[in-house]
Amino acid sequence: MKDIRDKSIIRHEDVIALNFIRDTGDYVFRRHHLNGLRSHIMEVLYSRDVEIENKGVYVDGIQRFPKANPLKMLRIFRKRFSGFEEILEEIRRFQIVGRYLTSTHVAMSQEFIVDYRFGGNQDILLCGLQEYVEGECLDPWTVQKKNCLENLAERLAERPGQGEFYSKSKLINRIEKSVESFVIQVKKMIRKACCLPDLAGNRNILVTHEGHVKLVDINNISYISDGGCVLMDDFNYPVCDKSIEALSLIEQNLLGRKIEKNDPVYTTFLKPERLQKVDRLADQFHQAMQKTTPSGD
Repeated sequence: MKDIRDKSIIRHEDVIALNFIRDTGDYVFRRHHLNGLRSHIMEVLYSRDVEIENKGVYVDGIQRFPKANPLKMLRIFRKRFSGFEEILEEIRRFQIVGRYLTSTHVAMSQEFIVDYRFGGNQDILLCGLQEYVEGECLDPWTVQKKNCLENLAERLAERPGQGEFYSKSKLINRIEKSVESFVIQVKKMIRKACCLPDLAGNRNILVTHEGHVKLVDINNISYISDGGCVLMDDFNYPVCDKSIEALSLIEQNLLGRKIEKNDPVYTTFLKPERLQKVDRLADQFHQAMQKTTPSGD
């Protein structure tokens, strides 16, 4: 039996085979399209909803196939921890992010530690049950100064199930206020806790139907060093620097603000020579990832 942490992809059958999962037949575990480097991400759905999604249901004489919406997201961490203290430190980081961003700006998660048994072996494993968030991607690297809030509002309005919640102008206003609140809280977390989640990754930040900005990826939280060195994560990616750069782009392009040179959050990180160095390190990371071949199931 292969360690689930070593599998490139897992399926429903892999999850229900875990010794700490009780299969009642009520739930289906479906691989989320954004499977992470640091964890397997599985949608948790009602089995009856998946059956309706697959077989369809007749409404007013028309057969429809309504999408099954996840109840939660199950995260199974790939990392092997040396002991409980290392796991607890990981959980403390989640708690810091939750404390500063609150349920307003982060998909809240409940972490749990399990006794994992596989193929005659035994280890401790960290998992999490996280709130499922539906929304449009807020990508710091592609937002443009012109009409970016308007474009976000239009994409949200076109999504199935959006309905007539808000007028376009009201939705734009709600998004802008939420972006401002998000930036304020992240900067507060940086100043007071020297802690920063990954804001740079693909689809790490979403905007919900109601115009709320939410961080959904909390798998790579770093502490900020005062020493001025470029910190690398366990995959040799300069996540801290890139996240601060992403935050500055959100502030500039979505809120239309000029970044002040004396802003203590940005002073060290946005110097031209440092940005160039970080870009080179990020390129090296992406090149290394391209060369990495999946280990298989």
